[in-house]
Amino acid sequence: MRIELPSGRPWGAMAMAGTTVAGGERFSGILVVKSAYRLAGPAGSVREMAEHEDAGRHALVLADEGMTYVAEGQADTDDDGDIDGDDEPVDIEVLDVTRESDIAPEKARTDIAVLGWLGTDEGAVTVAGDIWIARSPGILPVRDLGRNLFGFHPRTEAGRMLAEDTDPWDPETDSLPVPLPAHYTAAFQNFYRRSAGFSTPGNRNLAGLPAGAVVAVHQAEDASDDGYAFRLPALSLSARYRVWCGHGPDLPRHWRIGQIGALRADTLIVDPGNDTAEILWRAAWPWAAEDPATYRSIQILEDT
Repeated sequence: MRIELPSGRPWGAMAMAGTTVAGGERFSGILVVKSAYRLAGPAGSVREMAEHEDAGRHALVLADEGMTYVAEGQADTDDDGDIDGDDEPVDIEVLDVTRESDIAPEKARTDIAVLGWLGTDEGAVTVAGDIWIARSPGILPVRDLGRNLFGFHPRTEAGRMLAEDTDPWDPETDSLPVPLPAHYTAAFQNFYRRSAGFSTPGNRNLAGLPAGAVVAVHQAEDASDDGYAFRLPALSLSARYRVWCGHGPDLPRHWRIGQIGALRADTLIVDPGNDTAEILWRAAWPWAAEDPATYRSIQILEDT
């Protein structure tokens, strides 16, 4: 399916389909748009976000990126299917995610990641003057926690981990859509840190990023330092799709328009050391509202 970007925009975009739970579990069409920026301006000023000139920076990351490390685990040596006292310790290789995939189908909250910038062991990110995420001092700086002020919360850690009550490899569930675990929520797709020592005061990240707001990264938990500030672009995006009406030539003049609606800016990744940032917008719509075989294009619009 063709995706039409606003004229002159180098953004990355992808349309896909999958199961979402917002508004009730359903098989949805999903649209993801990504833009990369340079943060330009003198130190101490509110930097402006200018679209990155490297087109590759706008490309969507389709799979988790990371490095592996060895951790201790246990092996089921008596083949009873349980981890118990008869099991033996073994070394297991674990992926430490350094960048999570961009193609989550939905997010319950806005993700904010701050790469690097560990001048201290505490910090905060403010949006329009309010603290959205905070990091307390004293956190043991291991792996991601020692690399990034606000990094990526692993899918296998408490606060995000799902219990294995659905086997994705079970042939009986080999259908579309694949059933979700009974306790799945859209919050599972969020990668922002919510382990001990991290907080989201006022749960402000339940909202999307407000267009044109000033964001500041601070190296004090109470945001009392000057911080590294920049202004989000004054962009509001929406989208619509076109489907073939089913009769006459399969040409644009016979394609009917349907509305996807507003896109939500739900992901911000900032790299203060390199003066760069990325924003991702997302939207979903009922895929079965149209015959899937008739979808022809999606048009992304800049709303004024």
